[in-house]
Amino acid sequence: MKVIVNIKGADGAGKISVEATDGAGDSKFVDNIQGTHTFNFYKNSIPVGAEFKACAYSDKLDKELCAEGKNGPENKPENMIIAFSSNVGLIVIVDVKGTGGAGKVSVRSEETDNILGRTVDNIKGKHTFQFKAGKVPIGGEFEACAYSNKLGKELCTTGVNRPELKPVYVLRIRNNLSL
Repeated sequence: MKVIVNIKGADGAGKISVEATDGAGDSKFVDNIQGTHTFNFYKNSIPVGAEFKACAYSDKLDKELCAEGKNGPENKPENMIIAFSSNVGLIVIVDVKGTGGAGKVSVRSEETDNILGRTVDNIKGKHTFQFKAGKVPIGGEFEACAYSNKLGKELCTTGVNRPELKPVYVLRIRNNLSL
């Protein structure tokens, strides 16, 4: 298993670590925590489906932030982002599958009712929206929707802005009649 931890918003010396709930783990002290840090684990040392935690401690900020993940079944590295910067807002990527054509794609904060949306010539594909920091509170829910002019139908899905986790959420919406 490979875990790639990408640290944003802090530089300078610190410690990066990855630990499985069941005990396997590794850590390293680095001169600069900002950027990408790769951890390789022996096969089955973190079983498929096992939870793990990636942490970054910044000496400069005297602060540690962690993100939790789960070892997926695919043979791809687990990518984690830990963002120290307070100006990192929620980024939502809405990936619409199925019917193309004109329509509208939007993301709305459930708590603050802030809405980002756009009318597009083709709703099929990926549409990226970024809220400013604080516009979707940590723990706050958001709803992503895609409306197809061709089908006269809107489909939505929800997500949660989790604390200091990956700031990118990929939401897939299938806009066909069978869902």
